[in-house]
Amino acid sequence: MRCRISHKLFLSDMPESVKDAVMAELTLENPKWLENLKMGRTNFRVSRHLKFYSARKCGGLIVPRGYGERLARICAEQGEAVEYEDERRSLPEVDFSFSGELRPYQRTACEAMLRRRFGTLCAPTGAGKTVCGLSLIVSRRQPALVVVHTRDLAMQWVERVEQFLGIPAREVGMIGSGKSRVGERITVATVQSVYARAKELKKRIGHLVVDECHRAPSRTFTAAVTAFDSAYSLGLSATPYRRDGLTSLIFWHLGEMHARIDGEDLMDSGAIMRPEIRIRPTDFHTRRDPSEEYGLIIADLTE
Repeated sequence: MRCRISHKLFLSDMPESVKDAVMAELTLENPKWLENLKMGRTNFRVSRHLKFYSARKCGGLIVPRGYGERLARICAEQGEAVEYEDERRSLPEVDFSFSGELRPYQRTACEAMLRRRFGTLCAPTGAGKTVCGLSLIVSRRQPALVVVHTRDLAMQWVERVEQFLGIPAREVGMIGSGKSRVGERITVATVQSVYARAKELKKRIGHLVVDECHRAPSRTFTAAVTAFDSAYSLGLSATPYRRDGLTSLIFWHLGEMHARIDGEDLMDSGAIMRPEIRIRPTDFHTRRDPSEEYGLIIADLTE
């Protein structure tokens, strides 16, 4: 079997058994279809399944490039050898300097991520995901694009770049909120802005970083991320879980989770406080669904 790695994986000469296994795994139930079924609404023109692959004229498949490790395991299990052709974009190295000092658990996580070109790092709030991301950008020495979902988060990244990499804010590229400038070394952008300019941006990016990757809307996220053929990609998330049931999208596009910082490690190190839980019995009862109406429950409780 042949596998060409670019912005996606282009597969050819596939045995039918491997092809069937890949197609089955890359087919998910449509959350919209399930929601309509639950609410008693019509599913007219709503597909029951979503397919995250496409067929090639040669008989092969085109699949998300973060799926590569799983594909390799499927082939190994079936005794199928794979011939790879790497077309990922590596640009001339850029100079970075990192002035921070990683905590032991951060260093362990970064070392694990550096063993892979693609991957997702999971770390709870307070673990220093941004610092880990910056450390990885420095180690890989490629022009980087950091994709975020809000303007506030974009500004936080610019501040951390200035603090830990010593790059003045005016030299940090910014795309979104009325700005459209690509930095020589690092650029921060909102996912909506990347969606509109991905084909242009990819020519100048060797390292793609997606912060809070579980928050991005699936269609926008997919269209933005799959345009990039960068040599490296990194997903950062406190909770790599999507409520719409499309959690697998994160890993199929950005790579599997290769490092996870546990909350217990943070509390043991003193990075965050260990919470004390006190139960206060009340006479309050509700029929609301806490997974869907938590805000309304809190409003009812505080009336």
